[in-house]
Amino acid sequence: MKQPIKDYARIGIVHFMAYPHVAKGERSFLETLREVVEDDYFSAVELGPVGNDQDREKARELLAQSGLTVAYGAQGILLGHGLDLNAADKDERDEAVEAVCEGVDEALALRASSCGILAGKDPGDRFKREPAKARLAESIERICRYAAEKGIAVELEQFDRVPFGKNSLIGPTGEAVEIAEEIRRHHQNFGLLVDLSHLPLLNEEPRQAVNVAGEFLVHAHIGNCVKRDPDHPAYGDQHPVFGIPEGENDVPEIKEFLAGLMDIGFLEQGGQRILSFEVKPFGSQTTQEIVGVCKEKLDEAWRRL
Repeated sequence: MKQPIKDYARIGIVHFMAYPHVAKGERSFLETLREVVEDDYFSAVELGPVGNDQDREKARELLAQSGLTVAYGAQGILLGHGLDLNAADKDERDEAVEAVCEGVDEALALRASSCGILAGKDPGDRFKREPAKARLAESIERICRYAAEKGIAVELEQFDRVPFGKNSLIGPTGEAVEIAEEIRRHHQNFGLLVDLSHLPLLNEEPRQAVNVAGEFLVHAHIGNCVKRDPDHPAYGDQHPVFGIPEGENDVPEIKEFLAGLMDIGFLEQGGQRILSFEVKPFGSQTTQEIVGVCKEKLDEAWRRL
């Protein structure tokens, strides 16, 4: 493609993944957010929970001036507190739904237009999966009703279903679509988020997975994973940078992912869908280094289309 990809989507970055130093107290949240805002490659940013009211208000002001599209990720709320939207115990499900709804409130405070979630643990036994999916759908419907009152979209991110990853109920793209078909009948503020980094862990091909997601795909992440080397520090769902020898995704896989996004109209002239890097530095890597690699890889894959 000759035109820049930013003409076809809102290119973003998952802030809490790219800047793990913030959660460790090693860097300022506002300082790192300002780095994203000042980078003209980006027209979107994805945020997780913000530590305090003062930072939240300053971030809101900064984002209002920036013109960036903002998305909010409640996945970390669920994972960090061991919460499960499809738990067999109703009290546990209620706790998970309440936590996500609090995330929706914070999303609104940050001027975000969407809130990302993920399914709970895969029960393993295929006969237990159908009841778990029914419980998940009921939880998501409750969240969608609450989020609709705030003008927020709800996006179910598809994760892996392997014991060395997140081992999430959803899961394979086809099953994610089954959930989406059910929810979308009653809630138009619902859609799917597909992450390129999770597809190798699901043994799915990028273009095929995107085409299966089809009309329900409203948000996309691009990242990498390691699944063949258990001794690698990024083994599983850890989002290393593209192109590492042990990784699964590089320019060819990004190209196929983009081709699928073109197939379904996700990427289009003047498109406003969010396509974000979700990558994390390891070892001595800096955020600036890995983000620079991501930009180069995405631009190269786009040129090859």
